[in-house]
Amino acid sequence: MISLVICTYNREKYLPKVLASVLNQTIKEYEIVVVNNNCTDSTEEICINFKEENPEVEFQYFIEKNQGLSHARNRGYKEANYDLIAYLDDDAFITKNYVEKSLELFNKNEVDALGGKILLEYEETPPSWENKYINSIKGYYDQGDAVCFYKKNDYPRGSNMVFKKSVLEEVNGFNVNLGRTGKNMNGGEEKDIFNKIYTLNKTVMYSPELVVYHTVPLARTQLDFVKKQALGIGFSERTRTKDLGERVYVRRIAQECYKWLGTLGLLFIYTLKGQFSKGWILIKFRYWISIGLAGKSIN
Repeated sequence: MISLVICTYNREKYLPKVLASVLNQTIKEYEIVVVNNNCTDSTEEICINFKEENPEVEFQYFIEKNQGLSHARNRGYKEANYDLIAYLDDDAFITKNYVEKSLELFNKNEVDALGGKILLEYEETPPSWENKYINSIKGYYDQGDAVCFYKKNDYPRGSNMVFKKSVLEEVNGFNVNLGRTGKNMNGGEEKDIFNKIYTLNKTVMYSPELVVYHTVPLARTQLDFVKKQALGIGFSERTRTKDLGERVYVRRIAQECYKWLGTLGLLFIYTLKGQFSKGWILIKFRYWISIGLAGKSIN
């Protein structure tokens, strides 16, 4: 059995579709755990109706008063009844064999956590500057079509990650000083928790058979979203690395300089291809990350 944990904050538009994708699973070896992180919309009504309309489904519903995705995720795994925890975004939809594949992969492999593909589902036409390097901020993640094991500095992304509950307990869950809180765009909690897992020599596997589709509304194709997301990434990296010590923070700044070289190279390549906008958005993105990493803010 697997516990499907959905942490949600004011996503009444998408939550019914997420729940429908769970009902459509090829096997029913799961429970659903919804954690309402102080929603002000109709989330509670949606959950009450879902439970009444699907009495055969194991369904738990909680309100987590401590604001923040990390608080909600920690509440989710602690309330879960089963030994495997899959975190589902409240605006992402799993393929119909997601539960079956997750259980199969854990049964056939000595692994402590899993990750997989996250593909995008646009509600509107993608912007002209869309490219695979910037799409990660919209949730996109694809490591190819071969099974592989993660190494340090890479990790499953939040819309598609499955853990042994015992591993989450061993690392004390997600760092509540990191991750989104309300409408802010901070992150870093996923990178942080997997770094802790790697320190314990745990095994994390990527499988292309584990697929999630992440919704991209019009707002996420606007420049303002890119800016807020990038600043949040930079600020979160500052928080995460400073917590580990000043030397770690200095190394992260050095890494940022290296990434600038790669970004400038991509600008050159895209310009040669006549796709300047694809390169220029990467320059803006890197600049905003650097600003956040430095602990500064811009209007």
